[in-house]
Amino acid sequence: MKKSQRDFLIKGLSLNTLTLLYLIKGLSLNTLLLYSTLLRYERIVRAGYAQNPAAAAHGPKRRGRRQQSKARNLLDRFRDHPNEIL
Repeated sequence: MKKSQRDFLIKGLSLNTLTLLYLIKGLSLNTLLLYSTLLRYERIVRAGYAQNPAAAAHGPKRRGRRQQSKARNLLDRFRDHPNEIL
């Protein structure tokens, strides 16, 4: 899919708009629905990251990585493996 076509889908299109793109651009309806689903999924994951920010540093500096919350670990899995989840 070309960048210009993907730009249309990023804006969160309705089913009517997807149908128009299907008719005008000649894109496969399955392709359009797949990309719109993936973009919606990415938006949901980004909203999750906004609600669960990384742990802030407080106290003396320690060695090693900071411990992440269970929600943050789950969001990382959602981000890294979208094809297995969907």
